[in-house]
Amino acid sequence: MKTIFVLVLPLLTLQLAACNRAPAEEAAAQPAWTVDGDRIRLTGRRQLEGVRIGSATAVQVGHAQVSGRLLWTEETTARVFTPFNGRIEKILANPGEKVARDQPLLQLSSSDYGQAQAEASKADTDLSVAHRQFNRAQELLEAGVLARKDYEQAEADLHHAEAETARTHSRLRALGERRDSVDGSFVLRSPIAGVIVARAVNVGTEVRADAPNPLFVVTDPNRMTLLLDLPESLSGALSTGEEVRFTASSEPDRAATARITHVAAEVDPLTQTVKARGVVLNDNRALRGESFVEAIVPLAGPASDAVRVPADALILVGSQHYLFAPDGASYRRVPVHVGALGTDGVEVTGSVKAGAPIVVDGALYLEQLLESAGHA
Repeated sequence: MKTIFVLVLPLLTLQLAACNRAPAEEAAAQPAWTVDGDRIRLTGRRQLEGVRIGSATAVQVGHAQVSGRLLWTEETTARVFTPFNGRIEKILANPGEKVARDQPLLQLSSSDYGQAQAEASKADTDLSVAHRQFNRAQELLEAGVLARKDYEQAEADLHHAEAETARTHSRLRALGERRDSVDGSFVLRSPIAGVIVARAVNVGTEVRADAPNPLFVVTDPNRMTLLLDLPESLSGALSTGEEVRFTASSEPDRAATARITHVAAEVDPLTQTVKARGVVLNDNRALRGESFVEAIVPLAGPASDAVRVPADALILVGSQHYLFAPDGASYRRVPVHVGALGTDGVEVTGSVKAGAPIVVDGALYLEQLLESAGHA
């Protein structure tokens, strides 16, 4: 009887272990999530722990927030390049300094400029010789000892020498140089009066005439240009002469105002935005060129109902924003339109109502699961 008990006990243990293992194997075989269109259902505990639910809050909006940049006004800005290859010998002006038109900015040692000087000097010499030959030919023609065709050739040589002298000297004058010596020392001058806001070179720097970046930027910093990227849906929100308030990254705590001067008539095919330009007065010079800005654009018509959601609740797929909302045992991806961005969230419009539950943490994770299932 004792022997039978010892044999039966292991058999019972194996049967109980098999029964306990079957549900575990079934759970392991079950997928952690399933996808049905824009809906995703999580079944794994670890996946569910990565999602947190909150709610959308009500807000009334009559405006939208758009991004842009502050630029130096092109009409009062000169980006100064060198017309010759060479090496910088002297820096004659520094950033922040006010300069007059034709004021020297730097001195450059250039063999290319030396060649241009030599060509001008040679043209002067050739012109002097041509003048003497023409005068001599004229005297001989009057004395009857020179053929007419030889006189006409001397006259043509003189005209050619005059044209070559004019060409070589006009090139030097256009570059701001008026010296007659051949020393290869070129002085780069400011083409306009203004303030130097950027300098990209130092003494000893080798520069090229085909360089993509300017050596100096001279502008009037008291007048700037605001360039906004309006979403296509807001292309009619601004018109010429309208004022827009904005904050710049260089002055985040101070609002400034721009007057719109132009709204593009076409949509940028790359960004699907409409460019709007405005004039900004910067008398205190607190604003900086190339700063990023956030502008408040008034919306046409009465204020529309909107909700505010955390920024982390939003995802961007292509050019469309989405958020996820609980839908029974699943999470549904919902398209929304984004408005103003504030410290307490983002204003959105769409089918999401105030107080509705939304995914406030884990939206990006849910989107990655949708993409992994081949949904875009």
